Amino acid sequence: MLGVKIVARRVSAVASRVVVRVLHQAGKAIPDSGKVLEIDLPDADINDGIIRQVLDEDKLGVGSKSDDAASRAKEKPPVVEEPKGGGNESASSTNRPSEADGKFTKEQLETAEKYGVPPDYTRPDGSTKWPNAVTPDPHTGKLHPRGFLNGKYDEVVLPEGRLIDRYGGDNGDYFSVPGTPFEQRAMAGNGPSGEPRLFKVIKPLPMKQGEIAPWFGQPGGGTQYQSQMPLKKLLKKKYLEELKGNSWR
Repeated sequence: MLGVKIVARRVSAVASRVVVRVLHQAGKAIPDSGKVLEIDLPDADINDGIIRQVLDEDKLGVGSKSDDAASRAKEKPPVVEEPKGGGNESASSTNRPSEADGKFTKEQLETAEKYGVPPDYTRPDGSTKWPNAVTPDPHTGKLHPRGFLNGKYDEVVLPEGRLIDRYGGDNGDYFSVPGTPFEQRAMAGNGPSGEPRLFKVIKPLPMKQGEIAPWFGQPGGGTQYQSQMPLKKLLKKKYLEELKGNSWR
């Protein structure tokens, strides 16, 4: 009898990745370094039925799999552990990265917990890895300078009346198209803590415009703008006017 334990880890609100670890086979325990399956699901909701269906149809994503693991999984209903409170971490505390694993430092894990970022997007001293010209994505090895996909962007001038928005304070210089989902912005955190701030362009505003690179375990793919000065100066110099109540809806 094959015992299968499934740990669900939400990657985004658009797609989900399920990590399937085979714990026992033929009555023998398999070490942690043994068989691991990773499955990409099209649905945001991870549940027992969806996982069984995916295993039955052998729709496996990247990762190593045994030839008969998917078919044997039907012998025993899988146990599904859903994420608690959202985010990108595994729901089971026994499967969360820990200092004892030796892979991450105490500082990395503290940053990951505090700011809601995967620990591999932090450095040993606990500082956060941001996408730039010298910091590659820890999973793909690709560089995304300024947070633009592959560093590609266009120089544009936003016309008077254009609406843009952003999460965060007045010292930032990144904006997005209003209505862009949080996961497409590839921001740190488990999700938005509130509504984004909405702004109206008052006079022509030079910007860098491009596709948002995947980062922090989020897929990206939205459109972002980067200004030549922080928001507080854009407001002071009357380039932008903040609109209350997200009136674009």
